[in-house]
Amino acid sequence: MLREALVDTVLEKYSLPRWLKPYVLEYLKGNSTAAAIKHAASFINVGRKKGIITKDEIILPNGTKFKSDQILHLVSLFLYGEYRMGRISRKWAATDTDGNISHSNYFMVVSNVEVKRARAIKSLVQGLGHKPVEPTKELVELFDYIENLRVWGERLLAKKIILFNSFALPFGYIFYRVFYPVSPEFMRSFGTVFSRRAPEEQAGEEEAAIIVQSGGIEKKRLMKITEDVLVLIIKALEAEMKNAKKAGIEREVVLLKDVAIACPLRRLKGIGVDFDVEEEISRIKKRANRGMAPDAAPL
Repeated sequence: MLREALVDTVLEKYSLPRWLKPYVLEYLKGNSTAAAIKHAASFINVGRKKGIITKDEIILPNGTKFKSDQILHLVSLFLYGEYRMGRISRKWAATDTDGNISHSNYFMVVSNVEVKRARAIKSLVQGLGHKPVEPTKELVELFDYIENLRVWGERLLAKKIILFNSFALPFGYIFYRVFYPVSPEFMRSFGTVFSRRAPEEQAGEEEAAIIVQSGGIEKKRLMKITEDVLVLIIKALEAEMKNAKKAGIEREVVLLKDVAIACPLRRLKGIGVDFDVEEEISRIKKRANRGMAPDAAPL
């Protein structure tokens, strides 16, 4: 009961949704009760303590230490993701297939926001005295799939609902707020770009929700794109597991992988798509485990 009460406190402290509770409890299950309570409490009672970042080490406010070069792979996920999305948005702005000038203008404006965000993340990496690592082929395949989408509504679905809720939200917001609240001198720009959204981005998310709610994308097609993207995200995260083990955060990445699947599905359910979330999670995990990758060109 004390463990559950502490999880409730953590969720409340970081303004996280209640549906995350079973995932966090599962994450804590690997520890003894005493260790789990101490671990959860350490993320709550940090007082005015600040974390520390050096070239070699990252120390959280609760005293947890990581080698900075091992964390670079995870930070590079953010960097590559924003870099690719900026390029994809610019390409879509120049090659929009429906001839709607407002769609082209939207992607051009959003591209500038995404490029700015990528630069902020790159500055963080360079501030640590490192160079960004190369992305895995699995991560490249994820963004290649999204780039190949041709229809305005499907592009918004993939970017603003699926990718935002499975990639930017869990890894940029939760990851930053809960696991890496380190010294503001290094983390200010990183936290700002992921916790604040430009008005244009907010407008895109709202339009994506309207398209989904109004049946603008046929349900079978909507679920196929959703499953395809989430399978690719799982594969991209699993490709980072070797590095996560070295960094001692394998269980944290497993937790984030579960959240990355559930979060966009919960969002779709919340805006009116009729399906069973838990059944869909199970289906997506089975597809990923069987190695059933989607087509490279989702036409």
